Amino acid sequence: MLINRWLWRVRQWPTVRMASGFLSRLVVLNPQQQYLLVLSSAVVLAMCVASGALLFHFSDPKDLMERGQWLMKQGQAALAVDAFEKLVRRDPGNYDARLALANAYLEIEETDKADFEFKEASALRAKNPSGGGAYVAIVNMMIGNEQYAKAEEQLMAVLAKNKQVAKSTTWQSTVKNLYSAWADSYMGESPPNYEQAYKKYRKALGMIENHTIQQELAPQFARISERYANYLNLNKQYNEAIDAMKEGFRYYPSTDKLMTIGALYEQKQDIDSAIVWYSKLHEIDPQSIRDKLVALLLQKGEELNRYHQTMQAKRYYDDAKNLNEDVNTPLNVVFPLEVDHLDMDYKLSGNFLQVTPSLTFRVKNVGANPIKFLETKTVFLAGETPVGEITQVTVRKKDPPLSGFGQEGYSKAVTVKLDKPIDITAMTSPRLEAQVMVNYSTGKKKQWFRSKSEAVAVLEYYKIKQRLAAKKAAEQKAAEDAAGSGAGGTGATGGDDASGANRPEEN
Repeated sequence: MLINRWLWRVRQWPTVRMASGFLSRLVVLNPQQQYLLVLSSAVVLAMCVASGALLFHFSDPKDLMERGQWLMKQGQAALAVDAFEKLVRRDPGNYDARLALANAYLEIEETDKADFEFKEASALRAKNPSGGGAYVAIVNMMIGNEQYAKAEEQLMAVLAKNKQVAKSTTWQSTVKNLYSAWADSYMGESPPNYEQAYKKYRKALGMIENHTIQQELAPQFARISERYANYLNLNKQYNEAIDAMKEGFRYYPSTDKLMTIGALYEQKQDIDSAIVWYSKLHEIDPQSIRDKLVALLLQKGEELNRYHQTMQAKRYYDDAKNLNEDVNTPLNVVFPLEVDHLDMDYKLSGNFLQVTPSLTFRVKNVGANPIKFLETKTVFLAGETPVGEITQVTVRKKDPPLSGFGQEGYSKAVTVKLDKPIDITAMTSPRLEAQVMVNYSTGKKKQWFRSKSEAVAVLEYYKIKQRLAAKKAAEQKAAEDAAGSGAGGTGATGGDDASGANRPEEN
């Protein structure tokens, strides 16, 4: 009886009545068969409803999130929306779910719904502010979904609304995360896209001002820069390869990069630049590069010597000799004359306001060939300003030649003196220098060379000022004494004192 009553109630359910009515039109059933059909339909329906409820209430949120993210990567944003909506219905306070749903809505161009979910996420973040703004999470989520271009758009949109955000550590860290992941994706291509990876890292470093965050990114950028430079070098794009290596060195300096940059310049046949970069490495690690640097210095010296740029060649030969005393260099052939025995002096004028410098020196022939003609030029400088110049023939063609290898090869002593004194008050430096240049001939074309020997004199201004002050005081006293004598005093003793005071102190 109870069963019959329950079956009657089940039959009154709208869904069951509709289903049984539909079936009764198809098949003519007796009452007992109808009861059995209704009963089985109700059981199946109840099981479906129960299973659906169980799936909804007891499905793992993590599975829903992972499924939605996987669908986003597959480009099936509409299906991902369904997964994220279920997750939000299950847990409305799930910040990550709200952001994921907003991103999915953006993908299918449901901007109103996306804005709503962003606002909901922002409200949740306001209650729990740790972790930065909502844009950080959405960008990081886009990075996880490999939506790098959209993540960049989101970052730039945030920057357009608030320029000050670029100074925040959170924003700069997000920039680092985006472009490093983007660059790594290019490196994961087959073959690797070195150029795009390099550009992404470089762009990130250009946007990041925080030194700590820069240093976090610098090692990866340096590694990519080197690979990109190697790629460019293989294609003989030397200038671009050098620029890439210099950028890597700028953010992450190391000795191996100095070596690589020098080698790239060497391959480019830019020996001067190669020497510059190898010299920087030599300052840090002399043993690793000394032989290479010496070889390049000699190569450059020989090249200049072939074009008769002898003075410039000597500089490179000297540098090579300084690095390795045992190296064979044609120094004596290039520059056979040395100036030594320099003795500089100067004479002050009576009023101590002018100085006349002089220089005595000798010239020695350390080369193999005798010198048949020798002319010297002495330049006097106050600081770096030339203040006088004297040219004088030391060995004439009619004189005995200056023997080679220093064997009786000294010239006679040469003394030069400026014919006009220098005004001390016009000098910008108390340092007075003398530089000697020689113009010699072995029977060929004459050339001027700068001697490596220099003489220096320091004018002691404070002593000069003391003397000037003493002289002025003496003159003033003498004038006062003379005035007193004219008024009726004898002034004999005072006159003697004034006369003595007028004599300047001897040098």
